[in-house]
Amino acid sequence: MSGFAAIFNADGAPVDTALLERMKSRLAARGPDQQAVRVLGPSGNVGLVHALLRTTNDNQSERQPCTLDGKVWIAGHIRVDAREDLWPRLEQAGCAAVRGATDAELVLHAYRVWGEECVGHLLGDYSWVLWDGAEQKLFGARDHLGVRPLFYARIGAAWVVSNSLECAGSHPGVSRELEDLWVADFLLFGHSKEFDNTVYKAIRRLPPAHSLTIQAGGEARLKRYWSFEIGEPVYRRRPEDYCEQFRQLLSTAVKDRLRTSRVGVYLSGGLDSSTLAATAAKAVADPSRQVLGYTFTFHELIPDDEEPYVRLTASRFGFPVLIRNRDHACYDPDWWRTPPATPEPDVSAYCRKGDLEFAEEMARESRVWFYGEGPDNALRFEWQPYLRWLAGNRRWGRMIRDVGSLFWLDSPASILEDAWRRFRQGDRTVRTERPAFPEWIAEDLADRLELQERWNNHWTPPRHEHPWHPWTFASFTGTLWQHLFERFEPENANPRFPSETRHPYLDLRMLRFLVSVPVAPWGRRKLLTRLAMRGTLPAAVLKRQKTALRGDPWQAAMRRHPFPALEPPRAAARYIDLPRLPTAWPSSAADTTQCTYALAFLHWLRFR
Repeated sequence: MSGFAAIFNADGAPVDTALLERMKSRLAARGPDQQAVRVLGPSGNVGLVHALLRTTNDNQSERQPCTLDGKVWIAGHIRVDAREDLWPRLEQAGCAAVRGATDAELVLHAYRVWGEECVGHLLGDYSWVLWDGAEQKLFGARDHLGVRPLFYARIGAAWVVSNSLECAGSHPGVSRELEDLWVADFLLFGHSKEFDNTVYKAIRRLPPAHSLTIQAGGEARLKRYWSFEIGEPVYRRRPEDYCEQFRQLLSTAVKDRLRTSRVGVYLSGGLDSSTLAATAAKAVADPSRQVLGYTFTFHELIPDDEEPYVRLTASRFGFPVLIRNRDHACYDPDWWRTPPATPEPDVSAYCRKGDLEFAEEMARESRVWFYGEGPDNALRFEWQPYLRWLAGNRRWGRMIRDVGSLFWLDSPASILEDAWRRFRQGDRTVRTERPAFPEWIAEDLADRLELQERWNNHWTPPRHEHPWHPWTFASFTGTLWQHLFERFEPENANPRFPSETRHPYLDLRMLRFLVSVPVAPWGRRKLLTRLAMRGTLPAAVLKRQKTALRGDPWQAAMRRHPFPALEPPRAAARYIDLPRLPTAWPSSAADTTQCTYALAFLHWLRFR
């Protein structure tokens, strides 16, 4: 993943070129192919730094920072999708040579035509910062869902912007005082509940779908350019119309994200990743050389039957798959004594050693990887609010058609079996086990930040955010996706051998469709995907029920080792009542997870 940074001294003072060089060195691991520094501004008061990781076939000649006219310069980590739709619009506005332009150059063309409103005309995953010499301003943006991060900090009259938290914090004027609310959220939930917080009070995250403008006078303006919405359900005449649109949109999303000589796929034996791998294999000329599956299995810690399904899919489409056992990599007994490499506390610090081994092997195999998350959230079977919404709007005919099509398209025996089980057992919808509020949270911190109320709100099921897709809407408007995306950033995933993870199911065109199909019938057991891939995926994969891991291998591995010998720093007392922290693994799985958040924070703080 390419890295970049910018320094803007709004008071006109020249930038420290030695600092720019240090930033370049810090970013080099993210972009090993080419690093460059550019000093700009009327008094040399602007510096752009870029480190390039080549991931697409058409960026072999790319150089950043880059410009079209010498007035506007850009540095970023950018992939522009829907290029065939964008090119004609740019050409009609008078832009030339756009069809051979790199992604960064396309953003410059779009900025030339639409100014700061260009973000509303672009699809893709990106974060960038550009310097507009004519307007004397710095302008940055982050993509719609926040796949790519962007951080910024103000130090007096100076501003620093980067997609690397570590790089942004390398400016000597940036304070390392911790942000208490970020720490509290981490201890409670494992990630921040605020889009714009970082672990440091002085450094902010730009929220997804936002732009940042910093004027010559030093004033900054944040602007939201897009919001996630779910409108009316989309109805089609025939079931095949839904299936065809699913296949077409996924194929488009995959092709936009290919543009590379080889792609790896995080492959399980489940429906979503198998569909993703099959679509990628059909999009390339030679799957045996251009597609690779990578699968994790367990032999000892928990029962696991992923491998046969993975091999069925790989054999059907003719691509190789690397199957790696994770039993040894779920817990490192020496993790507590190993300095952390992540810029913020890491919830999986206890298994980072094993994660790095796999990440380095994957990066050597391919620089681009597809990840199949998305349909579990977008196609959630929220049938009760959907039917209540139809009834509330007196759409009785639509209700009859949708329920009837559920029995017609899905297995009536399976539906009746589920209904009978629910009748006998009551509504025991699978939910995450709720742990008790951690008694070891420092009382002053809990009172000052009203953490008990924050905790209760987190565990309250969403009810009113959306009338017929409440859980789906809540899941895509919360910070959990941002947390997931940033776990793939090189600083968190693999600082020595960078690679780039892409999410085809979260292509906006695909996502808009998935969240708008009628919940009944298409959300039940992801019927939409099963019917769309009938005749393509192996029958055993299509018939396989949604299968969660049969246990928690990470906790199983933990319990084979003693509790870490804590040596917490004194600064931890601000956040944790240390005498009340457990001295052995809790018996409850939820409380054990909660405990690992505290351990991960103490580990990070100890070495910070």
